[in-house]
Amino acid sequence: AFATREIQSLGQEMHAATVRVDNMQMSVSVNVERAISEVHSAPSELDANQLKAKVAHFEALLAEVKQTLQATLGNNAAADIKESGSRITATIEVFDAGAKKVFALSAAFAQPDAITVLSTSVAPAEVALQAALKQFHEVADRANAAKIAAIRDTTTTITSIVIGLAVVLTAGIAALGYVTVVRGVVRP
Repeated sequence: AFATREIQSLGQEMHAATVRVDNMQMSVSVNVERAISEVHSAPSELDANQLKAKVAHFEALLAEVKQTLQATLGNNAAADIKESGSRITATIEVFDAGAKKVFALSAAFAQPDAITVLSTSVAPAEVALQAALKQFHEVADRANAAKIAAIRDTTTTITSIVIGLAVVLTAGIAALGYVTVVRGVVRP
């Protein structure tokens, strides 16, 4: 009964962690792509009110990304997942700093400079951010593989114990049958 509860506990833990991390990955990826879109469209926006709306949407998206990361990584005890999540957060800060420059230059109608910052600062930050997200996904997959291995090991241990008990029980029944036959049939 103990081993069954352990397998059930490991399975539930793995499921909960997987769902939490998968939801975080999806939310972060979608919001990062939306934020990237807002930055890329900023230099072409000549309406100041529309640009302010883009900046506000961008800031809201990044705030949601940071909140999602913080909530998920706060609930996850795995050190490698926390470390990988910290890399995403650090990369987001670099991306955010470059994006703010693009927005400021776009607001000042310095579109050529905004495009230059976009290509020299924001684009490399986007690549680094995508790499950090991919690396996070790989770390989460390795964590799941380790949990699956733990479940498999526990199942193997239980199977070995059950087979061992069956062998001992069978040998005991055979010995009892032998004693019964010797005493009850052979001896008389």
